[in-house]
Parts: sequence; C-alpha cells; structure tokens
Amino acid sequence: MKISIIVAARNEEQHILACLQSLAALEYGTHTIEILIGDDQSTDATAEIVRNFIKNYPKFRLITILPSPTLQGKTNALAQLCQKATGEWFIFTDADMILPKFWLLKIVEKITPSTGVIVGCTVPYPTNWWAALQTLDWALYLGVIHALSLLHIPITGMGNNMAVAQKAYRQVGGYEQLPFSLTEDYRLFKAITSQGFDFQQLYDRNVLGMTQAVPTWKELLEQRKRWLAEFQEFPLGIKLGILGQGFFVFLLLFLAWLNPLWAGGVWAARCLVSSFLLGIYLYKLNLLKYILYFIFYELFSLVFYTHLVVLLLLPKKYSWKGRSFV
Repeated sequence: MKISIIVAARNEEQHILACLQSLAALEYGTHTIEILIGDDQSTDATAEIVRNFIKNYPKFRLITILPSPTLQGKTNALAQLCQKATGEWFIFTDADMILPKFWLLKIVEKITPSTGVIVGCTVPYPTNWWAALQTLDWALYLGVIHALSLLHIPITGMGNNMAVAQKAYRQVGGYEQLPFSLTEDYRLFKAITSQGFDFQQLYDRNVLGMTQAVPTWKELLEQRKRWLAEFQEFPLGIKLGILGQGFFVFLLLFLAWLNPLWAGGVWAARCLVSSFLLGIYLYKLNLLKYILYFIFYELFSLVFYTHLVVLLLLPKKYSWKGRSFV
C-alpha cells in the first residue's frame, strides 16, 4: 500500500525540524510512503529548514503553496498537497507535531475495506504546569470522543493526526468542493462519514502525537474559539455539553446561594467523575502521573470554559498564523 503523509507548514521554523526528524524515523514496514511538506507562504526560515533536511531523504518533497482565488488559509494548502499526493491513503499531521516510531503502522493496521477515516490521538507536551493543564484537557475530551465513537457516534476529526482514504476524499470532492471552514478537519471528517464510510477514533499511546502547548491564556481562547467556529453544526448533545461546561460555574453559584452544601455536593460529584475518566484516559496514553494536576485542572476548566462560552456569544473574528477570518 502507498501512503501519503501530508504536512501543511506556515511559519514553523521553531518546530518543523523536530517534526521532520520524527517523520524520518517512522517505521513503515512494506508500505511505500511519500511525505509532502507544503510551505504555505511562510515569511520565516521554514522552507529553508525543510529544504536542507530533505536533501538526504528522497521520500520527502517540499511543495510551494500558491495563492488560490477560491480557497483560503490552511484549506488551500491541504487542497494543493492532496492534488499532488499519490497514496491510497492520505495521513495528515501538523508541522509542530512529533509522532511515535510505530504511528504509521498502528494506524494502517486499522484499515478495513469500509473505512474512510481514522483519527489518532494528540496531546500537548506536558513540559510545565500550564502545558500539563492543556494535556489533561485534550486527554479528557478526546477520551469522551473516543467513547462516543465506540457507540458509532461520529463527532470530529483532528487534522494533526488523521488518516483519510483517497477514495473517500475524492468521493466528497476534496477540499475544493467543501464549504470553507476554519476547522477544515471537522468539515472533511463530517463529509466522509455522511457518505456512509466507516470511521475509527483511536485512543492508544502507539498513535499518540505530541503537539506544542499554547503559551498564553489569550492564545488558548483564540485556538478554542476557532475550533468551535462550526458550533452551530454540532449535534445537539455536544452543544449542550459545551454550554453546560461553560455555565457550570453559574450553576454552582446559584446552588451556593440556595444551599452551600448542594453546591459542594454537585462539584464533588463532577470532580469524582472527571478524575475517574481522566485516570483511565491518561493510563491508556502512559501519562497517568499527570493526574496529580487534576485539582488545578478542575479550577482551570471552570474559569476557562466560562470565559470561552461567553466569547462564543460575541461577534466572531478569527485569526490564524497571521491571517484574519470573519
């Protein structure tokens, strides 16, 4: 089987080398692979770093992404890379990712004739307390998405760790035929699953990619607001879950006004459920020691998701990699 690994890169000079090194170290068995790196009009040294690295790696190709009259942002970069890809499967990842050695083989072994999309698992590097809080956040919510997938409920893809059958990609018309979205991975995932293709959401340390944690509170809010750009299209249950998370602190305040013991009991129950789930999910990812950050994560999530939901109710303007979108 031929596999095309696809990486869109824009201004990633700080991270791209580590990503390339992890891609070069992948085990791929008897499969044929090509690795396409798209330089999306970077204004830093991204292209030069890639060019110098791939001199000794013929499986890598650097492709210059050109402006498009119809496509915007990362969608344009991915569309052009997919046009040049020749694999039976496209595996998407990001330029700030580091992948484990057997990542490719573990994803490919899950392929069946009916499979259209396979989603791996990603968390930020837990290099400090702030990054560790984000690690717990990703682990918890991706764990819930994985659990729902076992009930065959499709929620979303994740463009930094997602494999798509070429036949499925072509059947939905590729990115050229999909409506523009800041969450192009969600849009592609939903298009493929709506066509009847099977999907898998993996939750396994062998397919665990590591990404960069967002450095500041403001940037984290911007990231999550961008991820929720398609909020109106989410299933009702997911919408209620997000809103419930955001307004939970107001529920606690209301219960505390009625009876402080009620508020304490509700919060204790939430902490018990969340810590139990996180313990399971972190164990699966070989990250169980970070459960020690749980109480700090719980306080963080109360404030962060309240702030995020309030932002969702305000007029929306999004920015990504120096580009603005309305």
